[in-house]
Amino acid sequence: MHLVLPVIVVLLVADGGSGSGEKRYGQAVDLKKYPQETAKGALESFIKSVENKDIDYFVAQLADPEFVDQRVKDLGGRFEDVAKEAKQKLVDDPATLKLLRRLAEDGEWKIDDESATVKLKDEPDKPVHFVKRKERWYVKNRYVR
Repeated sequence: MHLVLPVIVVLLVADGGSGSGEKRYGQAVDLKKYPQETAKGALESFIKSVENKDIDYFVAQLADPEFVDQRVKDLGGRFEDVAKEAKQKLVDDPATLKLLRRLAEDGEWKIDDESATVKLKDEPDKPVHFVKRKERWYVKNRYVR
């Protein structure tokens, strides 16, 4: 019993007291800066990460972890290559951010317990999909090469 309390204290200190501390690819989750409690919140966080050019965070913490892990594997195990690929699509093309902002403002949502989609009436072929894993919503990549 004496060993349990020090272990808990060590875990809280290592976590910084945030209650989560989940790190992926060197990026600690920050649900205050980038909320993911709802699909709409995840879209706002997605937009904010692109505006901030915080693509490493987006890929590690906001994008669907299953997709990202598979993509890292497909690209030889280098997270940096996945982040670079995402940067080219999200930051280097200003039309992407414009579309995301329009989706947040005017998009029509379809939300159920585990998935959500937002799309525009005038551009129905450019939806953004989300998936809920545990208590967080993630951007789901349905892009197929």
